[in-house]
Amino acid sequence: MKIKYNNLVIIILINPIDLREVSVDSLRRESGFEEVMVDPNGILLVKSPVAENATIQTTRIEFNTGSDKFLKDKEIVNLVSRVIDCLGKISIRSVGTNYFGTLEIEGCKDGGLYIKNKFLRDAKKIESKLGGKIIASATRIFWGTPEKHYDLRLYPDRLGEVGTVRFQFHIHTANKGDLVSIHDFLVKNVEIEPKIFENKITRCLK
Repeated sequence: MKIKYNNLVIIILINPIDLREVSVDSLRRESGFEEVMVDPNGILLVKSPVAENATIQTTRIEFNTGSDKFLKDKEIVNLVSRVIDCLGKISIRSVGTNYFGTLEIEGCKDGGLYIKNKFLRDAKKIESKLGGKIIASATRIFWGTPEKHYDLRLYPDRLGEVGTVRFQFHIHTANKGDLVSIHDFLVKNVEIEPKIFENKITRCLK
């Protein structure tokens, strides 16, 4: 099985902040993004060497890398840290890292049917109730605890005879008071989490 990553999205949930108190000038000088714009929904940062964009809202900060650079360039971690530092004192509730990509599975000629056959129980019974043949399926699986859990989504790339399967792998980590440095947390996890995913998905799809 070949695993290809194409994006990493980092979502940080925080206790509410007043965006009017955020220094836009500091973000322009120090965040690492070329453009910083303010609109009624929040603050938008765009154009960085390691991330396409980021958004800052009252309770949510999101970074979209738009590529697989994170696999070999940990500068994304420094970028996140610089933006967080520009916000002053904030209280982080949780961190979510979301990996997107595709799976090429040996012998798989139709991703939607592969997922159906692997995960959908009693397909014939469901088809009889629907009155039609199930031509594809998708699945979503959670495991772990509410404070630290994994969320895996598998779905076909396209309907028909296309052998790739798309995935989204999300890791949610609640801050139980031990998340002191967002930089140190991400340095550790951005490197480890793809290996966790590859181990889990390989065992799951055997």
